[in-house]
Amino acid sequence: MNTKANYLSSCLLIVLVLLFSCQEEQSDNILNQLKDNGKINIFSLTIVTTAPVNDTALQNIRVLSAFTNTGCKALADAGILRLGSNIYYPYNTIADMKIDKSILNDEEAITRSVQEQVAGYFANTKPKDYDSLITSNPPYFNERDLLLNHLSKTVADSIFFFSPSAAGGAVVQVGSRVYQVYNDPAALRAAISNLVCKGQGTISVFYNPPASLQSIDEALAATPVPPPAKGTPAGDTCIGTSRFQRVHDGFGAYMAGRLIEANSPSCGGIVPPQPGVEAPKERPTPPKETRTIPAKPTPATAKPAEPTRRPEVAKAPPPVDNRCARKSDPECEKDEAGNYTGRRVQYCYNSAGKTIRTIVLSKCDADCRCL
Repeated sequence: MNTKANYLSSCLLIVLVLLFSCQEEQSDNILNQLKDNGKINIFSLTIVTTAPVNDTALQNIRVLSAFTNTGCKALADAGILRLGSNIYYPYNTIADMKIDKSILNDEEAITRSVQEQVAGYFANTKPKDYDSLITSNPPYFNERDLLLNHLSKTVADSIFFFSPSAAGGAVVQVGSRVYQVYNDPAALRAAISNLVCKGQGTISVFYNPPASLQSIDEALAATPVPPPAKGTPAGDTCIGTSRFQRVHDGFGAYMAGRLIEANSPSCGGIVPPQPGVEAPKERPTPPKETRTIPAKPTPATAKPAEPTRRPEVAKAPPPVDNRCARKSDPECEKDEAGNYTGRRVQYCYNSAGKTIRTIVLSKCDADCRCL
């Protein structure tokens, strides 16, 4: 009886392994199936923004990222790039899309399946509430310069601008080129699809650009300065309690380099005392000098009396200086235990070098361990 049960269990296990193998193979080939069998144009769509992504922005981004079937079938491999934190958030269903084997040779059935899956994804999925996605950039970030730097590295023919509050006919001039600022997401998506149907595979939409960008007639006329080469030193940074070298990644952002110091005190690490090494002892304070008053002489040998010394009156402490004589560089705040609080601050020092005030630059900074 046990032999028969084991045999049936082995058969069931083989069937399950074969089934999952087929599903993995199907998942690996999903892009080829969409392109070859469904005749669907897959293009890269990056929504570039310096502003927080609220619910209104998310609704417009869903329209721009939707599947379209006008002129040609176009599906966006979409994502949101938040300038400032320089973090990219994928926002598309391609990785989770499934095409049933029974419709692999049916182009219309594949099209219907893709439409349903994309609509279901955007109806039920939104990016997580990451602080770096939903909060404003710190005030010391120059958002106009961030956009101009990213524009200088973007292919000119793939650029679009969108602002829901833009007036009709608004334009942005970048060097010698003039771009329309769209305020209707459906109209912009139609223009994107038209470009994709002509073979363009990469699109960038600059979402809600600052008003100052609408007058840059010279900002990009000069040859853009390329970002530093990959590996170029750019200071250091903390990852956990370890201090690493910070280097350029060759694309305008940064990455971690070599380890400088593990469990670094400057990153909140606590260095344990070394065995056999005594802590330095404090030097004893020298005893205060005392003056002995001589005995009063007899009348026969009396000398003129010395003037009586008045007791010294303690001097009043100098008034506290509450003026900010200098400020520290922006840095990540730590509590008394050496843990990062998530805030980026500056410290105000008086003329005596004492901290008199803390200026909060950002209540929640991703580089300062704010989750």
